[in-house]
Amino acid sequence: MSSSPHVTVVAQNDFARQLLQAMPEAVILVDPDSMAILATNAGAERLTGRCSADLLDQQVSAIIETLDGTSLSEIWRDRQKLSSDQPSKQTRVVTDNGHRTLPMTTTCSVIEADGHLTVMLTIRDDTELVRLRKVETAHQENLAKLEEVFQALDGFAWEYETSTNTFSYVSPRAEEIFGYQTSAWIGDPDFFPDVIHPEDRESVLSFCAFETAAGSDHSMTYRMRTADGTFRWVRDIVYLARDDAGQVSHLRGIMIDITNEHHLRDQLVQSEEQFRRLYDESPTAQFKMDWSGIQHRLQEVRDSGVTDLRAWLDEFPEEVVDLSQQARITAVNRGALEMFEVASIDEFAGSLGAIFKADSLKTFREHVLFRAEGGQTFEAENVAYTLSGKRLYTHIRANSDPNFERSWMRIYASVTNITQRRHAEILRDGQRRVLESLAAVNTVESVLNTLTSELERQSPHIRAAVFRTSPTGTEFRKIANGNTAEEIVTLIDAVRIDDLFGNSNQDFDVHITATTLSSSGNDPERIPPSVTELVSRAINACDYRCGAMKLVTDVKNQPLGQLAVFHTNADEFTPHEKDSIAAFADLTRLVLQHDQHRRSLTDRTNELQSVVDSYPDALLRISSRGTIIKSYSGNELTELLKLSEAPSAQILWHLLPAAISGQVRAAIENVSAGNRQETIQFSVEQNETLREFEIRFLPLPSTTEQIAILRDVTLLKQAELKLTHASERFRYLFNNSPDAIFVESPDGVVLDANAAACELHKISHDQLIGQDVLSLVPPADRPAASTRSSSLASGEISEFESRSLQSDGRVVDVGVRISTITYDGNPAVLLHVRDITHQKQEEERNREQERQLAHVSRLTMMGQLVAGIAHEIRQPLWSLSTFADVCVESLDRPDLQERLPQIREVAGKIVSEARRVNAITTRMFSFARKGTPERTSCDIGEIVNDAVQLTAGRARSSRIRTTVDVENDIPEIVCDRVLIEQTFANLLNNAYTAMAAHPSDQREVSIEIHLDAEDPDYVTAIVRDNGPGLPDGIIPEQLFEGFFTTGQSGLGIGLALSRSFVEDHGGVIRAEQLPDGGMEFVFTLRVDGETHPDAD
Repeated sequence: MSSSPHVTVVAQNDFARQLLQAMPEAVILVDPDSMAILATNAGAERLTGRCSADLLDQQVSAIIETLDGTSLSEIWRDRQKLSSDQPSKQTRVVTDNGHRTLPMTTTCSVIEADGHLTVMLTIRDDTELVRLRKVETAHQENLAKLEEVFQALDGFAWEYETSTNTFSYVSPRAEEIFGYQTSAWIGDPDFFPDVIHPEDRESVLSFCAFETAAGSDHSMTYRMRTADGTFRWVRDIVYLARDDAGQVSHLRGIMIDITNEHHLRDQLVQSEEQFRRLYDESPTAQFKMDWSGIQHRLQEVRDSGVTDLRAWLDEFPEEVVDLSQQARITAVNRGALEMFEVASIDEFAGSLGAIFKADSLKTFREHVLFRAEGGQTFEAENVAYTLSGKRLYTHIRANSDPNFERSWMRIYASVTNITQRRHAEILRDGQRRVLESLAAVNTVESVLNTLTSELERQSPHIRAAVFRTSPTGTEFRKIANGNTAEEIVTLIDAVRIDDLFGNSNQDFDVHITATTLSSSGNDPERIPPSVTELVSRAINACDYRCGAMKLVTDVKNQPLGQLAVFHTNADEFTPHEKDSIAAFADLTRLVLQHDQHRRSLTDRTNELQSVVDSYPDALLRISSRGTIIKSYSGNELTELLKLSEAPSAQILWHLLPAAISGQVRAAIENVSAGNRQETIQFSVEQNETLREFEIRFLPLPSTTEQIAILRDVTLLKQAELKLTHASERFRYLFNNSPDAIFVESPDGVVLDANAAACELHKISHDQLIGQDVLSLVPPADRPAASTRSSSLASGEISEFESRSLQSDGRVVDVGVRISTITYDGNPAVLLHVRDITHQKQEEERNREQERQLAHVSRLTMMGQLVAGIAHEIRQPLWSLSTFADVCVESLDRPDLQERLPQIREVAGKIVSEARRVNAITTRMFSFARKGTPERTSCDIGEIVNDAVQLTAGRARSSRIRTTVDVENDIPEIVCDRVLIEQTFANLLNNAYTAMAAHPSDQREVSIEIHLDAEDPDYVTAIVRDNGPGLPDGIIPEQLFEGFFTTGQSGLGIGLALSRSFVEDHGGVIRAEQLPDGGMEFVFTLRVDGETHPDAD
C-alpha cells in the first residue's frame, strides 16, 4: 500500500492525528479525486467493525451508502460549495459482515494542506436521535390527544417546580377556563395561592405539602377565582416527578373544571334528601316487600301440574293464609308507622297478623293472582287495622321493581288511608236514604224510623231513638226507635226536658256513661242525682257502655226533640261514630223542622182561608177563555152581581153588565198575551144609588189561568172626590196666603211657590221655579241653611229665624217654618217664610230699653256694693293698722334684731292685705262699670290657653291637673278678649278654690269647647271639676248672685261678673251639680258676638 501525499500530510501532523483519534465520532479522510479512503480513526473502526489497515485505499462508496442513492462525490464536486458549507446526507455504514446500520448522518468538510485538498467525512450515529425524534413525535401526538381529552373534560395539564414554587407549564386550555393568559401562571410564586378561594387556600396548600412530603400522589377539590372574579370548582390530580436520585423534583398534574358537576351533585344530594324527606314524611304509607317466597311456592305448584291458580286457591283456601305468612316487609316509611300506630319496622313486621286480618285476605289473594298473571301495577281498596284495633279503610297501589321484572323480591306498595272518605260515603248514603224518604212525603214517623235504621248501619254497636217535644213542651215523647231497649225509651219518656237540658236555648248534649251523666253546658253538675241514678241503672240493665242525648232546636232555638244514641261495645264513641251522630242529629233537626213547618203551613193555610173567606172583594179564578173555575169570597159582591147564581164553567163577561162585556173579553185576552195587569171600572145602580166597581185581571204564575178581583170602589171614589175638593181649597189658600210659601224637593230645588214668595224675592214665578233654595239665602247664611235642611227628619216641624236675599241684593230678616209633606206623590219640604224686619226692629228697641233698665238696676245695686265694700275693706284696713302698729312698736324695742323675722312676717301680711284691698276695689269697679265691650275676632282656643296659664300657679300649688279639649274647625268668635279670658279665669279660680280643701289625690279640672249641636251660631264652653260640689241647701243659681260665696274668703262677685260678661256677648251661663260630686259650668257665646235678645 503506497502512501499518498494526503496521508503523508496527515501522518506528519501529529497534532492532527491525535485530534483525529480523539474525536468521538467516526471520521474517514477521503481523496476527493479517487474517492479512496486515506485514513480513519478509532471511531470508524468501531462503527465498521474493521481495522484501519483494512479500510485504507478502500473506495468510500463500499463503506458508506447514501439513503437517497446519490454518490458521495457529488457532495464535494462543487469546490465552491464545499469550501463554504458543510453539507450532510443521511447514510448507512456497511459493516465487515455485510450488515447495514441504522440511518446515520454523514457530514463533509475540507482539509487543505500544501495545496492539496482532503475530504473529511464525519459520521454521527443517529440511532438515539431518531429514537428521541420518535419519542418527541409520540409526545406531541400524546399532547394533542391530551388536549382533546382536556377539552372534553374542561381541564388542562400543568407542571410545577417545587424548588421555586412556580408553574413551569400550563396547557392552553387553562386560559379558556380561567381567563388568565398562560404567561400569568408561569414563574410567579404568588399566583397560585392568590387565585385559590380564601376559605380553601390554607387547607389546599397544607394538604398538598403534606402529601408531597409523604411521597404520595394525591387529588384535591377546591375553588379557584377566574379572571372575571367568579369562582369555579376544580378537581386537581397531582403526580410526583422524581430525579435520578429519587427525590421529588417537580409536580405534574391535571386540573379539571367540575363546577357543573359539583352543582349537579349538590342538586342530586338535595333531590335525594328531598325525596327521602318526602318519602319519610309522606302521610301515605310506603312499603317495600319481598314476595320471593310466595313466587317460589307458586312455581312449585305450577311445576306440580297446576295451570289454573285461581281454581287451585278456590279449592284450597287455606293456601292463601300460608302464602300471606311468606310475605316479608323489608322497609316502611314514617307514614306507615304512624298510620298503623307502630313504633318501628321490627314491631310492624311482628304485628302483620294484627294489622292485616281476615278482612285483608281477599285483597291479598287478588294481588297474588294479579302478579302471577304478569301484572305490574295492582290497585285495590282494602281493610286493615291499627295496632290498637282501629279499623282502617285503605287504598293500595303496588308495583314491582322494573330492574327485577321476573323477580318478586322487590315490590313497592303505597297505602292511602281512605277511612274518612269511606265513612263519608257510608254516611252520605244513609243521609240520602233519609232525605229520599222525606222527599217521598212520608209521615214524620216513617222518615225518622228510616233515620234511626240508617244511623245504626253506620256502626254495628250503635242503638238510636228519636223523641219529639210534647205539646206542653216539658217532656219528650218517642217518635221513632231503631233497636234501642224499651227500658231506655220508657225512661226518657218519663224525664222532664229541664232536668236533662235545663233552659238551654241552643243545641245541647248530655253524655252518658255507666255511672254518670254530664252536660256540655256551663253547669255539668246541674242534672239531678235522681235522674242520673235512673239513667245509669237503665244503661247497666241493657248492657250499654255509653250514650249521648243530643237536643235539637228550631230556628228560634226552642226545643224540637232529641236524638238518643247508645253504644253496646265501648266506653266512648269513635270519631267516625261521633261524626255520624252529629250528622244524623242535623238530619233529625231537619226532619222535625220540616214537620214543624208542615204543621205551621197547614195552620197558616187554614188561617189564610179564613182571611180569604172574610175578604170583601170577590176573587174569581178564570181560564184564559174567561171561564169561571172557582169563586173564593166576596159574598156581598157576588150576590150583588148575581155571580153566586153562576154555575161553574160559566163565561165571566156573560154575567157582568152588557156594556162592559167587550172590555172584559179584551182584558182577559191581553193578560193571556203577556200583559201584567188589566183594570176595568164600571157602575151599577142599586136602590136608586149608583155603585162604583173595579175589576182587575192578573195572571196566575206558572199557569195559563188568571185571577179576577172584583172590588166595590164606591167609597174610594167618594174619597177621591173629597180629596180633589180639599186640593182645590189648599191651592186657593196657597196662592192667597200673605206669607211666602215654597215647596222644595229633598235636594233643595224649588218645585212650587206662591205670589207672596215671588214678591218677597222680587222675582217672577217662572224664574223662581227650578232654582236652588240656597240661592235665595245670603251667602254667609247658606252653610247653616243647608245644615238645617239636611237634618230635617220626616214629619218634623222646625222653626227658626233667618235672612232672605232679594233679586236687587237687599237682605231682609225672615221667620221660617219647615215641615215635610208629600207633593205629587213624592216626598217634599214645605217652607212658610214671613218678613219679620219690622218685628226685629221693634225687638231691638225693646232690648235697648231693657239694657238701660238693667244699667239703672246695677246703679241701684251700687248702694249695696258700697256697703259691701265698706264691710270688706274695713277688715283689711283694721288689719293693716294693727300690723303697722306692731312694726312701729318693734322699732323701739331693744330686742329689735331678734324680732326681725316676726317683723318681716307682719310686713308680708301688710302687703297681702293691701293687695286684697286692691283686688276688692278692682272687682267693684269692674262690676259697676257699664260700657260696650271692645270686640275683635279671636281664637277661643288661645283665650282658653291664656286663662289656664294665668291660673297655672294655683293649679300647681294645689296639685290639680287641668286638661283642655278644643274641637277642630271652630271658627274665630267676635268678643272682648279680656272679658272672656277673665270669665275662664274666674271659673278656673272658683274650681281651684273649691278643690283645695278636697282630700282627693286625683284633683282634675277639664275644659271642653265645641260648636253648639243645635245652633251652629253659638260656641259652647264647659268647665268641669271633680271637687266636693255644693254644700247642702245651696242651689246652683245662687252662685251667680252678687256677693254670694260658699267659701270663707273672697267677695262673692267673680261668678256674678262672669255672668255679666257672658250675657254682654249674647250668651247664657248655668251651673249644675254632678251626680258623682263636682260642678259643671256651661256657657255659650255667639260666634258673631251679637247680644243675646234676652240679655240684660
